Amino acid sequence: MGYIDIVLVAFAIEAMLFTTSVSYRYNLLRNQSIDNEKMLLQQSKLAKSGEMIGNITHQFRQPLNNLSYLLINIKKEFKKVKKIVSTITKSLSKQKDNSSFSPRQ
Repeated sequence: MGYIDIVLVAFAIEAMLFTTSVSYRYNLLRNQSIDNEKMLLQQSKLAKSGEMIGNITHQFRQPLNNLSYLLINIKKEFKKVKKIVSTITKSLSKQKDNSSFSPRQ
């Protein structure tokens, strides 16, 4: 009978150690799962923030693009006006030069 009691005690101890080991691993996996859930939640928040920033940036770009097109058109028109003014100035200068050489009466 002594041998059977020792074997039963050994099996009981082994069962307790196995249960403790399984419980420890379960808690470890549960904690890892909780950490992963927190990380996924944080990543989701960051993704939503990035999307919102992208939308805000798009809203700023539209008016800036419109202003850019307007400035390009103004620059083109300014060059045209500058060319016209230059032509008029040259013409007036020629007329002035021609009038200074004309005989006076």
